[in-house]
Amino acid sequence: MAFELNKQGVPTSYGGQWNNTGVYRLLLSEFHLGMVKYNDEWYQGRHEPLKTEEEHRKVLAMFNHVGKKPRRNNKRIFALSQLLKCHCCGHTLTLGLKKADGTVYVKPCWYRDPYGEKCGNYGMKQDTLIPFIYEQIDDHIDELKECIESGHNKVMMKRQKALLHEIDLIEQKRQSIHQKQERILEMIEGGLYTVLDGKRRIEELNEQNDSLQKRQDMIKYDLGTIISKNIKDELLSFEQVKERLKGCVSEEQLNTILRSIIKQIKYGKTIDNEVTLEISYL
Repeated sequence: MAFELNKQGVPTSYGGQWNNTGVYRLLLSEFHLGMVKYNDEWYQGRHEPLKTEEEHRKVLAMFNHVGKKPRRNNKRIFALSQLLKCHCCGHTLTLGLKKADGTVYVKPCWYRDPYGEKCGNYGMKQDTLIPFIYEQIDDHIDELKECIESGHNKVMMKRQKALLHEIDLIEQKRQSIHQKQERILEMIEGGLYTVLDGKRRIEELNEQNDSLQKRQDMIKYDLGTIISKNIKDELLSFEQVKERLKGCVSEEQLNTILRSIIKQIKYGKTIDNEVTLEISYL
């Protein structure tokens, strides 16, 4: 339903795009029964209902029968678990196991945009991808050695540029949130939003802004300390990790070692089997 509304160009009440949560709340809202909410209690309002009590009960029954399967606590850890991000859309990628032959593979990106279009990032075998990652780790070690020999801090400058870019992206998102809050206030004044619904939406946006603010503060801290890092110590750490990787005997052990130096890996694969990797190190 969210996909169809977005395709038809129908905006939400605050001028944005529809998502699952918005449609879910709309379908369950008692406001469309002719009720209004005051002090967390529903009362009969004066506006015309958009659905009957019977229709509302059917909606409730439908959602009560469609439940999510409980997640298993014994989730298996693979070598690249919690490390891969989609190079196209930025969402976390998952891994799976083919029971028939025990092959571990990176699943295609699951994300669909607001119009229902699926992300075009393809999957591949984990064993095929890992050598590409080792190759980039070797390249990083060579860069560190080159920096030490030449006296130029090229690696740190590259990281500094990446952090500054991320700060700019977060600031753009925060400005967008501020604009949304201003639009909601205008809609409350125009009677398009009730005070309670507008307040709830503004509080949700405040939570998003606070989360972005914390992330921005962390990046600024990293930015302030990045130049002070000792390249020789980092080189030693990476060489030790490289030696430890040779002696790995389990997927979980390999994952622990990789996560000791890698923050995330942006992975992309086209239909023509062209692989893109961008590794962010800790």
